[in-house]
Amino acid sequence: MWRAINAVDEPFGTLYRVLLLTGARREEIAAVTWADFHEAAGTLLVPAERSKNGKPTDCAPARGCGAHHHYAEVLGPYIFTITAGERPIGAFSQRRSGSTPR
Repeated sequence: MWRAINAVDEPFGTLYRVLLLTGARREEIAAVTWADFHEAAGTLLVPAERSKNGKPTDCAPARGCGAHHHYAEVLGPYIFTITAGERPIGAFSQRRSGSTPR
């Protein structure tokens, strides 16, 4: 599965790697911000307000997923974005059907 993800366009490929490494829910990780990313510790924080169970959760995928390497330039608050950081990634149903997300 990891090799198949390499064929997926960014930022979706890196998002899928993080999901595999953490077991977190898609919407929890899709809306992760740079403030939630702690490079030195190699963790992402899913805050309570974005967590389905209402509890903050530290996930430790950062070193293996490549998010910090792929997004060298911070364009806005969101890590996974196709809108230059203005809003989090979405359009997941469009990705499954093969159309381009807007």
